[in-house]
Amino acid sequence: MVGTQIPSLGALYLTCMPKMENYTLPACSHTGWVREGLNLFNAMQSVYNLCPRNEHYCCMVDLLGRAGMVQEAYQFICTHKCEYRPSVWGSLLSACRAWGDTDMGEIASRKLFELEPDNSGSYVAMASIYAANGRWGECDGVRESMDGQNIRKDTGYSWIEVDGKVCKFRAGDRSNTGTWLDDIYSICQSLNDTMSDNCLVDCFVDWEAQIL
Repeated sequence: MVGTQIPSLGALYLTCMPKMENYTLPACSHTGWVREGLNLFNAMQSVYNLCPRNEHYCCMVDLLGRAGMVQEAYQFICTHKCEYRPSVWGSLLSACRAWGDTDMGEIASRKLFELEPDNSGSYVAMASIYAANGRWGECDGVRESMDGQNIRKDTGYSWIEVDGKVCKFRAGDRSNTGTWLDDIYSICQSLNDTMSDNCLVDCFVDWEAQIL
């Protein structure tokens, strides 16, 4: 279904698959077809007698947000008055971050703080919006709030497939010592040692020859 996000293929998809709103709505979102997306959403109930689910509302907020219609996205949320999951408000907050809308960002983030008080992503996104608008005091306030509640930004991780098994690890992770992780750290250390040498190129060639 990724191909439906390409404008030329999205048009063909809308023509051939009018009843598959689960997939055509994302196509409209990624191609910027606001009117077509709204028409499809409205047709779900009026034409196909389908009840929109949370993912449909989330997709509509994303559609409007990507088009820069942040106010309209918020009005869409308020109009339908559903028990939205965090993903809907998260889509609104993402749109606010993309377009630098501080006021709407504050509304979305406050709702997310209620729904997911321990989710660091909402705090980080709101702090970024403040920072992008030069409101450093509010930015620091959000980060202080995180510290006060002992909320930490989620650490990113890498993953690798070894013998058909997908394994993941974070920076400084030693939970899998004695396994493939030791080999990874050994190679990384060799790279660090090599790149810190004054004769970077020559040493790197020598190191590469040793492991081949």
